[in-house]
Amino acid sequence: MNTRALGLGAGTLSIDGDAWIFSPILAEDKGIFGHGQRLDQFVTPEGRPTVHMSRPWLRPFDSGELLKIVNVGPCLKCHRDMEDPVMKGWKKGSPPTPCRFSPFRQWPQKIILNPLP
Repeated sequence: MNTRALGLGAGTLSIDGDAWIFSPILAEDKGIFGHGQRLDQFVTPEGRPTVHMSRPWLRPFDSGELLKIVNVGPCLKCHRDMEDPVMKGWKKGSPPTPCRFSPFRQWPQKIILNPLP
């Protein structure tokens, strides 16, 4: 999954129990600009925007949207269209029930930042 497209910045997403873990590649800026965030980040894993957009209708994903995207992303590798039995049972506003090949029994409910050492 492309963490830059999500607005989290360059890094990796992994699974640890009931949470997604985001491990950034770039360190937080602590000197030049003094704002204490990574320069490629639009939103924190908790859904807090870190930048102001140039248009009033633009915004990064919020925490609920981020979770929906990362939770359904692994399904799309195998279940590519809405005619698939797994996708047919999908109710609007909630992710589909994890299939038997999923690493989850239930969907993770949070994204946690794994800070650089």
